[in-house]
Amino acid sequence: MKFERKLCTASVLAAAWYATPALAVTQITDVNVDTVNKIIYVDGTDLILQGYTPYVVLEGTQLVINRGASSNTHVQAAIPNTLPLSAGVAYQLYASPDRLPNTASNGYGAPTDQAYATVYVGTGATGATGATGATGAAGATGAGATGPTGPTGPTGATGASGVTGATGAGVTGATGSAGATGATGPTGPTGATGVTGATGPTGSTGATGVTGATGATGATGATGAGLPGATGPTGPTGATGGTGATGAGVTGATGATGATGATGSGSSYGTGASPSGGIPLSIGSHTGAATWNSPITSAQQAALDYEAVAYALNSCTPSMTVVNHTNTTQTFSLVAVSASGASLTAQSVIMSTASCPDGNSCSVTAGSPVSAGTLMTLTCGSTTTGATCGGSTTVGFNAFFSCD
Repeated sequence: MKFERKLCTASVLAAAWYATPALAVTQITDVNVDTVNKIIYVDGTDLILQGYTPYVVLEGTQLVINRGASSNTHVQAAIPNTLPLSAGVAYQLYASPDRLPNTASNGYGAPTDQAYATVYVGTGATGATGATGATGAAGATGAGATGPTGPTGPTGATGASGVTGATGAGVTGATGSAGATGATGPTGPTGATGVTGATGPTGSTGATGVTGATGATGATGATGAGLPGATGPTGPTGATGGTGATGAGVTGATGATGATGATGSGSSYGTGASPSGGIPLSIGSHTGAATWNSPITSAQQAALDYEAVAYALNSCTPSMTVVNHTNTTQTFSLVAVSASGASLTAQSVIMSTASCPDGNSCSVTAGSPVSAGTLMTLTCGSTTTGATCGGSTTVGFNAFFSCD
């Protein structure tokens, strides 16, 4: 059985492993992730088979498949909000047309009806928004005639008059008593008429008196009040002036395009030309027929050689999860290997899963880092002697390995 690696598009870095044709050959050839709408698109072969229930699992969470948008070679599934996605983080993807991980096949046999992939999500920063252009001057307001006034609604009925309040009862005060009339005094007696005296002689004419002064000028008579003339008729209304020309506002210039966002950062393990860190998460599938198994690929050998080992370029701490399909309880051990030219020798056990029951996944992390340049291989048993893991090509195990 041979497994190969393919790369997805630049927007979503994904490493996919798929099996060469056997019975039903499930392959993952391309993976794309829409992080905005939370949708994953998986391309491959034998992803959905008629009469069976397909499964897609991302980071241990079973996804809901959109069957209407999926086919044998394409699956579209929703990513739940409870599973956040972060740039530069590795996520494990599993696909099968008829079963979940670590469960028995419904008719196609392990492991050709299941496929695994490691998905990295990355994105660059968004460029700055360009400046908004200036707003053009507003055009003149059009003069529309006012519509006629609508008819007046009917007058509402007059409300009933309120009841007249009672008249207050005030008591009239008593009339005061009349004062007494005083007594009339007695009339006095009439006096006697006196005797007429003798007429005296005429006196001489007196001298002419001095001319009196001129009398003061009389006051000016009041000014006559004339009635105002009647108001002349109103002149005719002048003709309405022509409508002014519409103002021509210049459209503002388009804002400059924002700068391109910086390119997203690369893997924390560096590049092929300049590697750094340890070994990223790798997935290998092995049968139980060989003694020595590569931790990072599906290569396995009966005699220990370079195809069955992994090389730590830098000091790092190994960890692994093994899914047991050997039909028996096994101890899976990571063994340090020494090299002398083409000759390899198992030196010491770095870590073991202890007793891992069939059908279970068992995890272990080394207690201390390995040195830079350490060679490592995977075998069954708890010693450096090594042993096959089930002794047959019909059984086997999956290994998830990294060194950080």
